[in-house]
Amino acid sequence: MSTSGQSPIVRVDGRMQHVYRPVKLGAAARSPLDLFGLNTLLAGMSESLEVRSEPALVVIEGRRAWSTDLGSEATTTAVVAAIDDTTGVLSRYEAGRLSLAVSELAEHKSLPAELFAWTGPVAEDDPREDRSPAAKAARRLREQEATSAKVAALDQPFDVLRTILEAGDAVRARAALRELLHVSELGADAIESMPLRFFNPEYATKLRGQLSVLSDTEKPHK
Repeated sequence: MSTSGQSPIVRVDGRMQHVYRPVKLGAAARSPLDLFGLNTLLAGMSESLEVRSEPALVVIEGRRAWSTDLGSEATTTAVVAAIDDTTGVLSRYEAGRLSLAVSELAEHKSLPAELFAWTGPVAEDDPREDRSPAAKAARRLREQEATSAKVAALDQPFDVLRTILEAGDAVRARAALRELLHVSELGADAIESMPLRFFNPEYATKLRGQLSVLSDTEKPHK
């Protein structure tokens, strides 16, 4: 979200805050604005890369897309880009160990203007910049809270999915999830943002391992 002349606003660690610098994704620094406007990631690639293969029809998240290999003489890193067939959105980007994808892409005939306006509180500071022990402990607690909520959701996957589908909108869905699983607002946000492909036993086992590590970290050492 953004207004003219101001930095974009995104949700980070369960709260809305300004983005004054690129968002860190693995080894790459990207901003949400890379998806929109004139200077997008796709526009930048068109200047530095060339097409190396004929576009191939693929299916991403149930939608048709066209995937092609890109490259240049300046780099040996293989790049794969996929463009959504209907909207033209860059729906998948892979370069070396970096892999980005758009999930839950939806088309709307019209969207209310208030959907893009945030009138709630905005945190001016970035909690990830604070390296004090207290800040690290607070971040770890938030991570533990979100992971615990996800584990609770994976214990009742069908109830969770039915609750979200029957809620009608995101606000009611989060409230219903909090009541169903007895989780916090941060936990409900974490559950609602989970892709459907994560609702499987393998991911549940992985999350339980992460939660165990986070819980052990909180215990005092003798």
